[in-house]
Amino acid sequence: MKQILLNNTLTDLSALKNLTYDQNNLIVSVENLNFNKNPDGKKIYYQLEGKSKSISYTIDNEISLSNLAPGEYSLKIFTNPDPGSADYRSISISFNINKPFWFQWWFLLLLFLLLTGIVFLLVKNYIKRIREKDQKDAELMNLISSYQMASIRAQMNPHFIFN
Repeated sequence: MKQILLNNTLTDLSALKNLTYDQNNLIVSVENLNFNKNPDGKKIYYQLEGKSKSISYTIDNEISLSNLAPGEYSLKIFTNPDPGSADYRSISISFNINKPFWFQWWFLLLLFLLLTGIVFLLVKNYIKRIREKDQKDAELMNLISSYQMASIRAQMNPHFIFN
């Protein structure tokens, strides 16, 4: 392997173990793996396990992997797609692209709890306003009833009460 470019920046193989979600563009430059015996000329075969099981090839000495989704990957590079052939040479690179924090379980749980708390407070406030309105309506009905009783008492003839 000649060099590895991560987001167009030269990087070391050990830096590929845990990548952030935005470090998802990878260019691997490969030196001659043994093209003298390769019947396909200068084709370099590769397989990116974790994204696809299919085998691809390139005639350049560069393998370009762009916009990789978060996950675990293993890039296998070889000279011949047949592992049983005499000229089979391979190298493997494993790397992991981490999910962004907003897709992590702890953030989703925190978001769920926050939204549940907001809904709870909104419902509690709504119920409180309904109870306050009911209480004001009850007080108003009591006041109306007391005024009606006072009005009825004032209209009654006092001689009916005392005779």
